[in-house]
Amino acid sequence: MDAITIQIVSAVAILGFMWKLHQEVSDLHKDNVALHKGMANLRQDFGKDMADLRQEFGRDTADLRERMARVEGLLEGFVGRPQESQS
Repeated sequence: MDAITIQIVSAVAILGFMWKLHQEVSDLHKDNVALHKGMANLRQDFGKDMADLRQEFGRDTADLRERMARVEGLLEGFVGRPQESQS
């Protein structure tokens, strides 16, 4: 093999390698875009789930306050209110 043939084969091999590398980087970029879209969807779903949990927690807390008020009322009726000193 002469020198010019070796140079041509080397150039073609380098171009092939560079083309394959370009394809791999392009595929990584596409995967990265898809990953970012998936993460955005997860953030949105998580935000909705958290809002639902906050709302449910608020309702549960309000229900608990109402029940505690009823228990306090029953206890005050059973035990009686403490007499305030008349001065």
